[in-house]
Amino acid sequence: MACVAALVPRHGRPENLEDLRRRGRLLRETINAAAALLVSGILHMAGWLRWSTAMVSDDAMRVGLDHVTLSVTLFWGMTFSLMIAAAYLPATTLLREQAFRLHGREGRDSDPEKWLKEQGFKLSLGGQLPQIAVMLAPALASPAASLLGSLTDFVK
Repeated sequence: MACVAALVPRHGRPENLEDLRRRGRLLRETINAAAALLVSGILHMAGWLRWSTAMVSDDAMRVGLDHVTLSVTLFWGMTFSLMIAAAYLPATTLLREQAFRLHGREGRDSDPEKWLKEQGFKLSLGGQLPQIAVMLAPALASPAASLLGSLTDFVK
């Protein structure tokens, strides 16, 4: 879906700024929805993996199972974060390039980098912070699930 948001318009319609902005918004919405689903999957996975520790009476075995749970959910969290990055980064770079070409075709006199920043197509760490957080969300869900599990053990 992320790649579809970055595709060139159909039927040979010329690109325009509003279309590029709309596709950028669709791309961000797709990435946000994907991250939400993948975070819920990590939390669900951590829940059913931790379930077995409730049936173990040996403390050393319970700690070992908690470590296995953390390692499995960390692996999948990092994998999911990399999947989101692999979908988002090429698509957003393509949209930026299309905006750059649009700037050139319209014969604007302004600095292209400044214009791209004004239009929301500048790729910078600060400008992409919300998307970076979204990309990292599945990887951070695993330690959060482990922390929540530790808190429930503490309450017992």
